[in-house]
Amino acid sequence: MALCPNCKVEVGGSARHCPLCHAAIEAGEGSPAPHRAYPEHILDPEDGDTLTPREKRTVFLELFTACSLIAAIVVLAINALVDGRLTWALYPLASFSYLWLAVGIPTILSGRPWLIFSVLGPSSLAFLLALDAIDGSLDWFPSLGLPLALIFEGIVVGCGVLSSISKRKGINVIAIVLAGVVLASIGLETVLNLNFQGRLFLTWSAIVLVAGLPSAGFLFYVHYRIVNRASLRKLFHL
Repeated sequence: MALCPNCKVEVGGSARHCPLCHAAIEAGEGSPAPHRAYPEHILDPEDGDTLTPREKRTVFLELFTACSLIAAIVVLAINALVDGRLTWALYPLASFSYLWLAVGIPTILSGRPWLIFSVLGPSSLAFLLALDAIDGSLDWFPSLGLPLALIFEGIVVGCGVLSSISKRKGINVIAIVLAGVVLASIGLETVLNLNFQGRLFLTWSAIVLVAGLPSAGFLFYVHYRIVNRASLRKLFHL
């Protein structure tokens, strides 16, 4: 029913004038809004459902775990059907396991870097040991894999400690990483030469040393001057 705009009397939907005061009634005036079969905007029940960062990490970890298990099962099935026993499948299985740790542990322990490293550090050593021991003998892990892993992990820890204890972080972090790369290069070539050449000498890592350490020292100097309020214009006499 429509309402008269003048006296507010209810009138028929097809009336053009009010039967009481004879005021003109325009079509649709005073009538309720027409009913629509469909809303202008269809509301999705999940529109307002936002996941917290922890819930997102949980969903990601569940999907990643499911994909890893599927890949592992496929590899096992192929190896068992073709060879009748597990042989080469042990290598991808070890790799899948380590990959899950490398992705899953940072996801589970998000925001706790030192705890993450305390788990992944031994896991890396165990992974290399497993790769070498699958064939029933230890060939390269004691002399090659273990020293390289310890060198790289020690450098990562050292760079992390130096960066974390720095009161102001900036260019000095780049310098720390650059110095770590120099040390890692020297350690890598040293271990490789001792294993394959039987003697200690440096070639390409010496070039990295000569180029990297002065650059790292320069970055430390620039960072020190910036921290102590020295402008770059005065520093470089521009």
